[in-house]
Amino acid sequence: RSHFGPIFGPLQGKRVALVDGVGKNVGDRMIYAATRQLLDEFEIEWTVLRRRPPPDAEIVLLFGGGNLGSRYRREVRIRRAAMELGLPAIVLTQSCMGPERGPFLRVFVREHLSLRFFPEAQLAPDLALGFEVPTLAKSPRQVSGLFLRDDSEAIFRNVPNDGNPTKLCRTPQEYVAFAAAYERIRTDILHFAISGLMAGCQVTLLPNSYHKNRGMWECWLRDLG
Repeated sequence: RSHFGPIFGPLQGKRVALVDGVGKNVGDRMIYAATRQLLDEFEIEWTVLRRRPPPDAEIVLLFGGGNLGSRYRREVRIRRAAMELGLPAIVLTQSCMGPERGPFLRVFVREHLSLRFFPEAQLAPDLALGFEVPTLAKSPRQVSGLFLRDDSEAIFRNVPNDGNPTKLCRTPQEYVAFAAAYERIRTDILHFAISGLMAGCQVTLLPNSYHKNRGMWECWLRDLG
């Protein structure tokens, strides 16, 4: 947990308004759940920002797991709308794919390669690595599975595989339990790979279409699996 101290330690004693992102898949939901767990663990006073921040809010905390300078334009719109509130804004750990207009109080990125776009950012782990793992029931395991993306980040197209677990799981708990059904996992889905490590699987992380997976392996995962 000490790796998350630079993010959450300075927020102690502050009143924080938390902004979630798009949340379209279970990997995003794992990041959001981990954010809430970490806010509580560091004993930070926080509330979810809906339309307007509470009148006593001091800082806006913007969702992790996205991409600054993103091809995902809805993420950019959410950040810009939050910036218009006029409060200092902190961007939680994510990747950078290009410059993006701020100003931000602080930016956290999850790989060295993202620092070329935001050299003033701080390196920190993907928040999913701080997710408190649920207790898993012991059950027989299948030997191995190959799970591949089928979206714009995919580079392994038309490769026979066992499917995309983001379409089969709705909660982070289900995600980890799904991974736990396998002894070995090969995947280009970052947060399913992290779920596999949580479940005690042997995991091979394959590359995606930009630097996220390779950078996460280099900075945080190479010694974990």
